[in-house]
Amino acid sequence: MTLKTLISAKTFIISVATTIQVAAFSQANIKPAINLFERQQYTECAEALEAVLRTNERDGKTNFYLGAAYVMSRKNVSEGIRRLKFSQLKLHNIDSYFYLGRAYQMQYEFEQAITSFDRFMRTAKNENMIAQASQWRTECQNSIPLASKIFNVRVIDKYRVTPDSLLFV
Repeated sequence: MTLKTLISAKTFIISVATTIQVAAFSQANIKPAINLFERQQYTECAEALEAVLRTNERDGKTNFYLGAAYVMSRKNVSEGIRRLKFSQLKLHNIDSYFYLGRAYQMQYEFEQAITSFDRFMRTAKNENMIAQASQWRTECQNSIPLASKIFNVRVIDKYRVTPDSLLFV
């Protein structure tokens, strides 16, 4: 072997070791955030996971929990969708379809929500989550006709009301 080959092999080994070390560090730091998530403290969970993501932004598990926390806390739902989709590329967690369905429902994208809930319910095992997904799916199904009706309001007569013409009790 040449010196150049040895140096490149050593560099590769060091970079792999560093990557493993960063991944192990982020997995150790994610446990308290997962506990917050399981206790349904989604805002605190998101804050803890944002700090963890600064060290390893490409971790699938961290992105999954952060996306789910964003969705369930109803804060930054579009970022939650982005994180959940990214986590699906890294690790295939069927629960991501549950949270994606909820996010789509909150953004009035009912067809996508129904598709996500259906994918979740096909292979999910958690009965409570399946029941919740079924309820949200039904809500989406019932919302489609309502969301598609757009009414044009026609003003027949208009006049201004003065404050002294109102009844004050």
